[in-house]
Amino acid sequence: MAYLYPRLEAAVAAKLIAEYSNYSPRQLVSYSALSHPQASIYPTGAKATVPTAVLEKLQIAIRHVAGSYGYPDQGRTRTATPFDQQVGTILAETMEILPADAAQEEIWSFLSLVVLPDVAFWRWPNTDAKENYERILGRPRNVFRRLWWRSYCIGDDLSSQLLEDEAVGIMERPTFGSCRSVARATAAAHLRFVQENPGIPRTELLRQAMKRLRRISPVITLYALPAAELNALLDEIFGAALQAVA
Repeated sequence: MAYLYPRLEAAVAAKLIAEYSNYSPRQLVSYSALSHPQASIYPTGAKATVPTAVLEKLQIAIRHVAGSYGYPDQGRTRTATPFDQQVGTILAETMEILPADAAQEEIWSFLSLVVLPDVAFWRWPNTDAKENYERILGRPRNVFRRLWWRSYCIGDDLSSQLLEDEAVGIMERPTFGSCRSVARATAAAHLRFVQENPGIPRTELLRQAMKRLRRISPVITLYALPAAELNALLDEIFGAALQAVA
């Protein structure tokens, strides 16, 4: 079953960011909730509204993971990657949300500012207002949105083997990260070349491959290619990238 999630309009979210920036993650626990008086449900949706129990399950599970990495008091810089990987899995397995709904900014604003503001601000402390807007509002780089999409598109098995910069290099390029088949095939090809060529500067390998993919994407519709042809093309591209960095 797919659920409809509450939506928090951008103006309301902006006010909450301004208010919550004055508090520590520990203080923000008391501001978290499973509903908000100014949140709304998409009026013509045919799906069921997400049960409170599902939101509570998300809240408990994600706080539990964060607690393993120093939440709410200690910083998270050195543990960001394993935290992100575990939370991505929780979101993908628990939310039961359709990709079309997961593309809505207001849903992720609700999750990061109502359900889990304490974890959101712990993961991205209030050190830069612009950075907060990108990570706390439900935009593509939102603290939870990007992890759901990464888990959905690349899959937990492949995602867990990627370095953070590599995952970002794939997912934050819409031509590739917005298409599940292309993102997953790219990650698989990259990891295969890394395994077959130990000692290669792996992040530079992916950077070189993505440059080549960007050059051909205007003339080749990658998502329309059959799997065998896409894989063959990626083998060719990563082979050229390997020569460039060797």
